[in-house]
Amino acid sequence: TIQDQRLESKALARLGRIGLEQAKFEQSKNHLQKSLAIAQQLNDIDGIAYCLAHLGYISHYEGNYAGAQSYGEESYRFARRTGDAIAQAFSLNILAMVSVNSQQFQQAHDYYLQTIEICRNAGDRYGLARAYGNLSELLRIQKRYAEARPYTQESIKLAREFGNRYVLPVMLINLVYSQVGLGEIREAYAALRE
Repeated sequence: TIQDQRLESKALARLGRIGLEQAKFEQSKNHLQKSLAIAQQLNDIDGIAYCLAHLGYISHYEGNYAGAQSYGEESYRFARRTGDAIAQAFSLNILAMVSVNSQQFQQAHDYYLQTIEICRNAGDRYGLARAYGNLSELLRIQKRYAEARPYTQESIKLAREFGNRYVLPVMLINLVYSQVGLGEIREAYAALRE
């Protein structure tokens, strides 16, 4: 039945997200592509946007930036059609990450600020942790350490709440870089021990 197909698509999509969070990209991609095929067959716009966005993340993490850009743009179009703020933020985050890789820092900065605003308004603390972390990373690579630190600290706080094993270590490293860049060697050493 159509209901069974919807449930199957949603289950596969969730398995895909779990795989992404565990950095099991091939497994995640497999689940998401199957879910996407079902969502397209059912004309499930929300499901399509969800799968495209997550496939965009995987493409980015695998270094396929053109693929990530394409998935991000397509996902954003679908998410805007449905009015799903969290999906829009997720898609903008992908587009920002691609902008960083192409050294379009101002564009990336703008995308991250939009993402943060959307996540705050939608109450998406998981997305907010990711967006704060990505903005702090952008500012850090530009050696804007003092500006990066509050975003890094917020991302760390939220990542601890969720037990996010991917965001937390990356943000702790960003914090150390910022502290060293600001001459705060003792604080950096303390963060390293964590």
